[in-house]
Amino acid sequence: EKYPGIEIVGEFYHVETAEAAIAEMNRVSQAYPALKGWAMVGGWPFFSDTLLNQIEPGKVKIVAVDALPVQLAYIDKGIVDVFLGQPTFRWGEIPVEKIIEKIYLEKEVQEYYQMKLIRVWKDNLGGWARQLRAWGYEGIPVEYLRM
Repeated sequence: EKYPGIEIVGEFYHVETAEAAIAEMNRVSQAYPALKGWAMVGGWPFFSDTLLNQIEPGKVKIVAVDALPVQLAYIDKGIVDVFLGQPTFRWGEIPVEKIIEKIYLEKEVQEYYQMKLIRVWKDNLGGWARQLRAWGYEGIPVEYLRM
């Protein structure tokens, strides 16, 4: 067994909206009252502030992909333990650099360039908020920029 003591109770799908994700989280939480954690491929439930007052901080472990401005309060309040942030700005920047290197500068370039997810949690919330601002994101709460 790869992860002893961890039982995966299922994979749960929903329409990609905050409302549908929240409804599915609520349904699954009621069906599995002893649930101790969530691993989410998308951060859909956290694109709304609905759960900020519905989930008790620290009650369940939550790890989710995304770490956009609207979601940062979930880290700050201790509801989400870790967001896996995507380097969205770099997704555009690096391909343009590679095209220029290959075509204009006639350099050899890697065929595949993997950009790693960025672990966002309480300890680096301020740095991540400033990174989002540097990439041009708006709506980042000032208190996170000052951390």
